[in-house]
Formats: sequence, C-alpha cells, structure tokens
Amino acid sequence: MKKTISHSKYPVSLACALSGLAIVSFCIAGAMLAMFVSTGMDETIRYTGERLIQSSGANVVQTLEDYMDLPTVTNQLFARTYENSDLDALSATQVAETLKQLIRTDLFGHVSVDRVSFTTPDGNYVAFNRLDVNNKKIINMEKTSGDAHNILNVYEGSTEYSRVVETVYDFNKLVQPWLEKAEQSKKSFWSRIYPRSYNKNDRMLAYRTPVYNRAGKLLGVISSEIMPDSMSRYVCEVLPFKDNTILITGRDNNIVSSSEMPISPALLQPELASAAKEHHQAEGKRLTTKELRQLLTPEIMEKSTHQGSSAEITSGKGDKYIVHTIKYGSTDRELHGHVLLITSQDSLSGSIKKTIIAFAIKIMGLFAIVYLIAAIVLRNFFSPLNNIIGKNKDLLNMQWKPEENKRLFPEVATLDSSFFRLSHELAARTEKHRKLVEEDNLTGLPTRAGMLSKPESYEGKNLLARVHVSNAANIARVMGLEYSGRFLRSFVSRMKNILPGGTLLCRDDFGSFLAIFPEVYEQKDLMFFEDILQSLFLDIKSDGDAETERYCFIGNSGMFFGHMTQERMPEVILNSGIAVQHAEKIGNGESLVFVQEMQEQGLENIRLHEKLQHAIANDEFHIVMQPIMNLDNQSSCNEGESLIRWQTPDEGFISPIKFISLAEESGLIIPIGRWVIAQSCKQLAKFIVRGGPKDFKLHVNISAMQLQQPDFASHLFTCIQENELMNGNICVEITESTLMKHTDQIVDTLKYLRRLGVNVAIDDFGSGYSSLSYLHSFPFDCLKIDRTFVSDILTNEKNAAVVSSVLTLAKSFNVPLVAEGVETLEMLEKLQEMGCERVQGYYFSRPLPFDDFTATVNRG
Repeated sequence: MKKTISHSKYPVSLACALSGLAIVSFCIAGAMLAMFVSTGMDETIRYTGERLIQSSGANVVQTLEDYMDLPTVTNQLFARTYENSDLDALSATQVAETLKQLIRTDLFGHVSVDRVSFTTPDGNYVAFNRLDVNNKKIINMEKTSGDAHNILNVYEGSTEYSRVVETVYDFNKLVQPWLEKAEQSKKSFWSRIYPRSYNKNDRMLAYRTPVYNRAGKLLGVISSEIMPDSMSRYVCEVLPFKDNTILITGRDNNIVSSSEMPISPALLQPELASAAKEHHQAEGKRLTTKELRQLLTPEIMEKSTHQGSSAEITSGKGDKYIVHTIKYGSTDRELHGHVLLITSQDSLSGSIKKTIIAFAIKIMGLFAIVYLIAAIVLRNFFSPLNNIIGKNKDLLNMQWKPEENKRLFPEVATLDSSFFRLSHELAARTEKHRKLVEEDNLTGLPTRAGMLSKPESYEGKNLLARVHVSNAANIARVMGLEYSGRFLRSFVSRMKNILPGGTLLCRDDFGSFLAIFPEVYEQKDLMFFEDILQSLFLDIKSDGDAETERYCFIGNSGMFFGHMTQERMPEVILNSGIAVQHAEKIGNGESLVFVQEMQEQGLENIRLHEKLQHAIANDEFHIVMQPIMNLDNQSSCNEGESLIRWQTPDEGFISPIKFISLAEESGLIIPIGRWVIAQSCKQLAKFIVRGGPKDFKLHVNISAMQLQQPDFASHLFTCIQENELMNGNICVEITESTLMKHTDQIVDTLKYLRRLGVNVAIDDFGSGYSSLSYLHSFPFDCLKIDRTFVSDILTNEKNAAVVSSVLTLAKSFNVPLVAEGVETLEMLEKLQEMGCERVQGYYFSRPLPFDDFTATVNRG
C-alpha cells in the first residue's frame, strides 16, 4: 500500500490564482472599455440611439392616442347621462353643472380636454374652458344670451355671476355646418382645426357627438375640444432627450402640431408645411426657421407616410439630424396621421456617450471596490487555512491544537474544529484498534500481531511451540461461544501452570496458541519440552486448578527449534504449524519438532494434488483385481476385490496409500470414486463375458464422502444396468472408521443398497473403533479383518486371539470372515485350522488387470 500520493500540482496557490485572475480581469475590462469608447462607440451609439428613439416613438404614439381619446370618453359620459331621459329639450342652464364636472375630471392622470361645450338645436350654447395660469387650473365659462342666442359672453370664472371678460356679437351657432352634419349623420365625428372664436391665435380640434333622449329626439350636440399646439408639448414629456423636436401631421400630411413655439394659422396649409418655426431646444444645436423650412421639404414629409421609416437630414452647418416617423390614429380611426421625431445626432451621441462613460466609470469603481473587498476576504480566509494546512503532521501524530484568539470564517472554523475532533477520535480509535489487534479479549493474552509488535519478546530466543486444541472449534459449535470461552481460558490457565515460568503466551487462532520459551536451549532439551507439551493433553493429574479438571482437552503441539528474528518470525510460525499437522496424524497429545522433511512432504502433497487433478483429466488410472479365495474350494474363484492403480508418465507407479488419503482430504475422491465404480462394472462385465462366473462378486472400496453424495446409489445402479450385471455382482466395502462418521445417513444408504441386492462388507475390522454396539444396528454381509492382525498370527498370540475372536463374532452374525494379507502356506494352514473360510493375499495372487484372469484362478 502506498504511504504517499504523488499529485500533479499547479505552480501557484489558489489565493494567488484568484488574485491574479481578478487583476487580469479588471485590466481586460478597463482596456475593452477604453477601446470601445475610442473606436467602436459611434456605431454602437447610433444603433442604441435609433433603438431608443424607436422605443420612445412608440411611447409618443401611445400617449398621443390616449390624449386623442379624451374627447371620445368625455362625450360618451355626457351622452349616456341623458340617453335614457324623457326630456324633450335641454337648456344651457340644465347641462352647465354636468359640463363643469366633466372639464374638471382628470381622465388620464393630470390630462383633460381643453374645452367642453353643448349646443341645442335652437342655437343655445354653453361651454367651459380649462386654462393653465401660473401652474394653476382655472375653469371659465362661455354662454350665449339674447332671444336669438347670438351674443357670446366669456366669463372670468365658471358661473354667470363672474365678471364678463369678453363679448362676441353676431355669434350664431345655427349657421355652423357641423351642427347640420350632426343632425343628419346622427353619429360622432372629428372637426377640422379651427381658430377660437374670440382668440384667433388659439387653434382648436373638436370631437362632436349628437345627444338623443329615450325617444330618439335630438337634444343637442356635445363637443369636447383639444388644442393641437398643446398635443406636441404634452407628448414631449415621455421623450428621453430634451432636444427632441416633434411634428404631428394630419391625414393630408399637413402639420397639426409642433413641439416648437405655437405655429401660426398660415402653416396649416399642406403647401406651406415645410415652413416651421425656429427649432427651439433646451440644449443642443438650434435650427433657425429658415433652416427648418429648407430641411423639412415636401419629399421628407411625403416619406413620413411610410410607417417606421427614418431619414437623415443635414443642416447648412453640417449638423446631422435623424427624422423618425411613426403612424398614429384615434380609436375611431377618423383622426390619423404621422408623428415625426427630429433629433440632433451629435446631441444624441453625446448624451448616450456621457451616459455610457458615466455608467462605465461607476461599474469600474464598483468592480474596484468589490475586488478590494474580495482581496480582504480571501486574505482573511486563506491565512488561517494555510496555517491549518501547515499543521497536517499534527493530525497524523494525533496532536492537533485548534487556532486560538483568531476570528475565522465559519468554514475554516468548522474545518479546524473537525480536525481537532478527528485528531482525538483517531487517537481513541487507534488505541482501541491496537487493543483489538494486539490483545485477545477472550483469554487476555496478546495476539500474534501483539507479540510480533514487540521484537524484544522473541529476538535472541530459539524455541517456539504452537499448541492447537483440536476440539475447541467443535465445542464452540455445539456448546456456544460462552462455554467455549470458559473452555479456552481454562486451557490458558493450564498452560500457565505447566509451562516454564517466563514463557510468553499469545493466541494465534480460535484454538491455537503460540508459546515462546524464555531461554536459549540446546538440542538435548527438546525431549524435555516434548514431554511438557504432551502433558497438556495427556496428563490427568491435578495441576492445582480444580477448574481445569472439568474439561477434556484434545490436541497436539509442534515446536520450532532455531534462531528467531523479526524477519524470520512468519516462517517460524508457519513451520511450527506444519509440525502440528504431522503430530495430529500420529494421535492425540503428540508433539513433534519441525524438521525440513515435513515441509518437503507438504510441498510433495501439493505437487501430488496438482498431478492428481491432471490424472483425472488424462485418464492415468487403471483398475486391477485381487481374488478372494474360498478355502473349501480353492480350484476356482467366485469373488475378488477391485483396486485402483495410478501409473504416471514421469514418476511411474504411485501407491494408493499415498494418494487415496490426499484425494479424500481434497474432495477429489468423489470423481475418482465414480470412475472406479464405472470401470469396475465395465471390467467385471467383460470378465463374465470371457467365461467368468455369472454370480462373481466384486468388492469395490467406497469412502464415507462418497456415501454422503445424494446421487451415489443412482450412479451405482446405473453402472450396473448399463453393463448388464446383477445387483448381487457388487459388494460395497467400507472401512470400520466410516461407521463412526454420519452413522444415520450412511446406515440409511446401505440399507437401501442391501434391499436391492447389493452386498456390504466391513473392511479393516478391528483396526480402530471396533464396537459390538454398532454392529447390532448396522447392516453388513461380510467382515474383513485388518492385515495387521494376520501378518504375525504365527508368532503373536495376542493377534491370534483377536483373529479367533473376530471369527467367533462373524459366526454369531452368520456372515463370512475374510482374512487379508495371507502370504505363506503356514499362515493359510493356521487360518484354516482356526476355522477361517475365506482369505485374500499374495499367496494366491497379486492384484492384476482383469484381462489376466480366467474363470479358474490358480495359486501364484
């Protein structure tokens, strides 16, 4: 595992990178702004100005159309007041208050009509004017008098009691053409621009509506009037520039209104439309009356008929102006025309440029302030952060000290506090982990890791023992961890009492312990320590601890004798474990000292296991048979044992004693056993075809692991049927030790085989776990006594007595006894004398291939 990580790093810190980025961006923004102002602003300003004028023009038209809707709304309000009445006529006195209220009403904010009037069919006339005098709203009244209503009195105030300021004689409304038009058309209409009756300089534009009662009789005509000259001044309020000039043209392209000084009546004719007053501007360049007359030619006015068009005009001084044209119209579309916005290009660009520069300076100033604040914030953020980064070793050493007496940002403070807590938590967890790794909670002993972490405890020593309690795991499975814990602690107490003082004990595995003896020993001392280690399992004398007498300890030990160093300890512990494995094969309590041949044998087993797998795949096994002779008829043979042999290409013959146990340990006995059954049935079938007895009984060795396979019986019967054999042709041989493993399962399988005619023989009887109790419950057809009892039957009376007892036992169960390992005539005669009926051994024949046997088997 890597202890360090190599990162690809940037050449500067984050703080420097951010500061540099801020400075560079500020300089780039300033340079781009300066470049824009010096080079590219004109086109941008022109485009911006035109968009601004167009937007302003839309506001102008909307405002103008709202202004022209005032008379329409005023007339509708008045007409609806009397349209449902039953009056046959209205007098000026009756409508005066209504008119006065309408003129006072601000329909659109601060804007209203300039005059409202009502004329009856008989010429009676009353009107109210709205005047602005010294920024004050003043209402004055106009009213006709006399029998013929031909005298017009203009009052100073809004009532007849006010002072008359002017009188107009020969005033006759009945001769006005619009009155006749109202009576005939019966609908509202706009008038042409006309001068005020008593002031020819005031131009008026009226919207007239006939008023009828419920029966449809004409009561009179309501007129709402506005002054065209005030129209342009009103709409100028929505323009963004002070030096705009507005011209409003009518349907005949005549000038209706101008934002300049009031236009004289002479300018009302279309042919004189290009003659304008002097261009009056609060700021910017001025146009004289003569220049304006020259510039606004009939062609320019004609161009105004095209909606949204614009044109440039240049004065005699070279000043350029932009003329932008927009169409307008009243709600009823009877009053319509165009609005011309005339703007000085220099004033426009100058105003926009000043605005842009001022805005840019403000933005740059704001950026500078923001950058300054950001720099201060970054400094206050990164300074303590760098301090924290510089203390990383304190975190690794679990000695973190927090930043004190400093104001920190919440993120940095949280990071500092987290590292402080992490440092303490790491220290606590490290200690806890060390105890878990180096100390065993169950026994209180050090673990292997704990022992190896202290080289001084084993360096310089030369004797280590591995003690394995083999029944500890089974006790834990059966009795539980609590009981097994007491069991192991009792064994630790026993080791402390028996092993020499100063011996270092540590727990290596669940039931394994390591013992390092305190001194340096010689070869002759090893037998002494073997006896001590054996006494841990075999000595039943009290060792002073009554608790230990309650448990039975089964196990073995292995010793390593040699120089121990920190580098060699894994090898030392491994070799002691190998010695334990060899001791377990001898028996309980055995203790062995590791020798190199043990490791070589282990390596040989590994190599043999690999060859065994290769042998299965490459069909290196073959089957041989050794006959079993009936002493009552030695001229023929009706029974034999099938044996497996392994012939390798490079090593030759390998003994079954060597590879069968290895196959059982590794589980390879399953495929090998299936192959043996299949080949035995096949070879037996061929033997019978060649003339062998049809009732020939072939013994096949079966391991306990094979019997536990769920498909064992089905595979056996399949092989029998495929080779056209009888079930009685096969005898299953199991060892006596197999009976002690998984008895119930094995008994059920063997009972099933016997019910279907397969024989069962117990092999190596008497070699280990012989017991009369299980023989009464176990199904079998034959006993085979182990060759170790037969081999010295002539010289060993005890073995002869065992053979005699087994013969008696076989007769009591009414089954034959087969004596294995008969090699001489004297042994045969002795067994025959004792009453043995069947024998097997080299005296008659060695195991040979099936093809070497005929129906009659003679002595070899």
